[in-house]
Amino acid sequence: MRVLRSLCQGPVTGVDFSAGMLAHARSAHPGAGWVRADVRALPFARTVDLAVSFGALGHFLPAERPALFAGVYRALRPGGIFAFPVGAPQPLTSGWYWALLGFDLAMRVRNAVWRPPFVMYYRTCPLHAVRSDLTATGFTVTTVPLTALGRREDGSPPLPACPRAHSQHAPTDAHAGGLHLIAGLSPASQERGQDRPTCAF
Repeated sequence: MRVLRSLCQGPVTGVDFSAGMLAHARSAHPGAGWVRADVRALPFARTVDLAVSFGALGHFLPAERPALFAGVYRALRPGGIFAFPVGAPQPLTSGWYWALLGFDLAMRVRNAVWRPPFVMYYRTCPLHAVRSDLTATGFTVTTVPLTALGRREDGSPPLPACPRAHSQHAPTDAHAGGLHLIAGLSPASQERGQDRPTCAF
């Protein structure tokens, strides 16, 4: 929230389906707007310049991503940006590879025998699949390595890479607005004289 507050002129709006999580968020950040909604059917239409998500993709099955991305696309103004981190692939020799694989397998067993299921997986949103779904939705996608978090021993970027997806309702000439180059302004924002975007997350 502190990062978004410094980046966004306002308003900043958060979305969650859980009433309990929203109550906690309102208590911690009373100055933001909070909306209870299913993010697969966002109640926004061309009102957002920047949409962000942190750690939420693992709560959606691959078949649900198209509806999720389509909702974000509809919410964005022309040239708006959707930015979120995606874990870089782990090599087979990495302990993290086997730990995440084991976690996902355990969750699949849990959901096969226990109802209601709890969707939380780490390996269901690889970068290539996310890029494909974003492109099919209509986004133009670029990735930004988050090198500020350091590098692995082999010199590759650390855990996340950040897809930066531009909506293409109209031609875009977005400029970097900070947050490790994952934030940008839509042409509509610039026409309104705003130097920072309105945000949703």
